[in-house]
Amino acid sequence: MWRENKLSKILKATILVSLIILGVFLAGCQGKEETPQELSGELKITSRAVLVPLIKEWAKVFVEKHPNVKINVSGNKCANVTKLVGEGKANLGFMGRELTSAEKEKYPDLKQVIVGKRNRSIVIIVHPNNPVNELSLEEIAKIFAGEITNWKEVGGPDKDIHVVVIEKGCKRAILNKLVMKPYKKNVTANALTKQSFEEIIDIVSKDENSIGYVYPKYINETVKDRVKVLKIDGVEPTNENIMSGRYPLTEYVYILIRKEPSELEKAFMDFVLSEEGQKIMEDMGYIRIKGVGKQLKP
Repeated sequence: MWRENKLSKILKATILVSLIILGVFLAGCQGKEETPQELSGELKITSRAVLVPLIKEWAKVFVEKHPNVKINVSGNKCANVTKLVGEGKANLGFMGRELTSAEKEKYPDLKQVIVGKRNRSIVIIVHPNNPVNELSLEEIAKIFAGEITNWKEVGGPDKDIHVVVIEKGCKRAILNKLVMKPYKKNVTANALTKQSFEEIIDIVSKDENSIGYVYPKYINETVKDRVKVLKIDGVEPTNENIMSGRYPLTEYVYILIRKEPSELEKAFMDFVLSEEGQKIMEDMGYIRIKGVGKQLKP
């Protein structure tokens, strides 16, 4: 009897110890399932120089959330942004224009995703003596394409239109993207090409039959009496209209990423497109849009 009681106590003790060990093991397993693997590694991000402050702010907040991640941000020209990401020398790129057909063909493994809108636009300028005060976006495209060649066709005098544009580059790309591409047109080869917006302003201020474009910031106190800014589809390029997105000639911001990104690359893009990332963008003067996160067609 005594022997049976002793064996019973030993058996109970053994079972109790086994249950404790099993409980500890299960708790450990459960803890591992609940704790996701922490992100780590390095991201090299290249961007148009003007977007660098925004990207650095995104990077700062992202690294605070993931301290094992290091992010390096550098500013470059549009073409270099595409090249660096396409050749794998940068993980992500940010730019203010769509990829050209040549770039898409050269780097077929890249995709662009819409992030938001910049508060950067272009304004269309003419000479102050020109009676035309407003044009539709389509009329502007046709003028810059050389299809509308006389001011009388848009309510002005019977005079030939002299188109003035900036040389090829990012400042030319924004005209192509916002004005020409929606109507599948190209800038006329007869356009006068200049190297800076200051030169365009100087020409338009002296030639009553000319038309050109500049960034709104160039229309300052010393310039506003020398040229006239046109309404587009009835909308003036005021700060309020630009920030609300109502003014049509406003630039998008795109993220350039591989079609099969790494976990870290995708995590950063997802953060940029998240509510928190979009709030950071908005706080820095950018514009949210309904199409955020939309991938552009290859």
